Amino acid sequence: MISEKEREKYICAVARHLHCAKADKAACLASLEASIEEILQQDPQLSKEQLYEVIGEPKAVAKEFAEAIGEEKIRRYKRKRIAMSMLIATLAVGLMVGLYFLLVYDAVQPTVVILQGMKALLLE
Repeated sequence: MISEKEREKYICAVARHLHCAKADKAACLASLEASIEEILQQDPQLSKEQLYEVIGEPKAVAKEFAEAIGEEKIRRYKRKRIAMSMLIATLAVGLMVGLYFLLVYDAVQPTVVILQGMKALLLE
């Protein structure tokens, strides 16, 4: 008999291999959960190994869902995710450069003021 924890572990394993939009992933996992529930109603004593034989390995199940979602939709999702990652990386680098210049400018500015003050004293 399969415990609730083993069921959740199987569904999470499928989710880890399924790379698509949240809405698509949620629909696929809900469908998978319903299928597992239906199979367990027919045979409550089903073992984990037997479930894997009936439904399949998590990676294979995720691949089937991905095919059902469609290659173009998944490609758009991956492209969007890469673009978002690049944007975040660019913003992080910009923030670091900005902080660096802020710290350097703050460290240099008092020196400039002191030198300008000394120049004014010397010229008097």
